[in-house]
Amino acid sequence: MYRERELKLELEGREAFERLIAAASVGASEGTAVHEDHYFDSSDLRLLRGGAVLRIRRSSRTVLTFKQGSESEGERGYFDAIEVEDAIADEVLDRVIERPALLLEGGWNAAREALRRFGPSIELRRLGVIRTERARRAGEHVLEIDRVIFPDGSERYELEIETEDPASARRWIDARLAEIGARARPQRKIKLELLVEWLDAHGRGEG
Repeated sequence: MYRERELKLELEGREAFERLIAAASVGASEGTAVHEDHYFDSSDLRLLRGGAVLRIRRSSRTVLTFKQGSESEGERGYFDAIEVEDAIADEVLDRVIERPALLLEGGWNAAREALRRFGPSIELRRLGVIRTERARRAGEHVLEIDRVIFPDGSERYELEIETEDPASARRWIDARLAEIGARARPQRKIKLELLVEWLDAHGRGEG
């Protein structure tokens, strides 16, 4: 079980995203990856209401992840969560899209953790998918700079910094952003919450 502590910021627009991607002051490029995240929960969003996420990420490899945590009371946009992951066969995703209950029957560590915390009665459905283009920059901090793409093609721009000292990381990134004329504010919602808001606004659901 891994513990993820990260500062999440929402970049104010496409221009801020592009300026940050191009800024040498934030560190050297460690490449760009594209992934799609498929989210699963019950119809009443039992996992989300409990601060948890169950997702399959398809990228260079396919990974099942369970996370549970919350935003720090002392630093807006700073999240502390446990994380359990399993590498799975790519074809598993195709099967669980058709029958989400398979996720809880496969014996994966992430699924067992979800069952342990939320009980065997949970009935999963696929909520939807978000596509993300992620650029990594490594210097004083490692930055993950995301272009988040919703099913209708609309976009948001985010920045994540893994850190044990969010106040220091925020001061550092604010100074770098000021240098390039970009702004960011605390991102207080995880991507699953943003997807649920998008689904509600568009009257959609996977079923």
